[in-house]
Amino acid sequence: MMKAAMWAVTIGVTSLVVASLAATAVRPGAVVFATLLVASVGIVCTLLTLLVELTPRTGAAGGVVGAVLCGVVFALMVWFAPLAPGATRPGLRWQEALGFAGLVAACAGAGWLGTRRRKKK
Repeated sequence: MMKAAMWAVTIGVTSLVVASLAATAVRPGAVVFATLLVASVGIVCTLLTLLVELTPRTGAAGGVVGAVLCGVVFALMVWFAPLAPGATRPGLRWQEALGFAGLVAACAGAGWLGTRRRKKK
């Protein structure tokens, strides 16, 4: 159980780093960055599955860790940003929460699919 948690955190952090490095080259918007994050979760899970024996559940957990880590970093960045005089911090709307839940589900699905192995016939 501890090994699975370690690999899930490794997948999540590595995927977020890969997506951030790819995003610095193109300077994308939020949707493109979310797509980069989902793709990097799938790629990292596939490459790690070639090296180590990972279960699809571990890959899905790694995708969830990556998406939640992305959300936490963004929330902390918004929370600690300096405010201009008279400005207010934005509140959380239900559309944003629904979009974040979709990102978590997509990253979990990418992690699940990235670690699945095809059965040899």
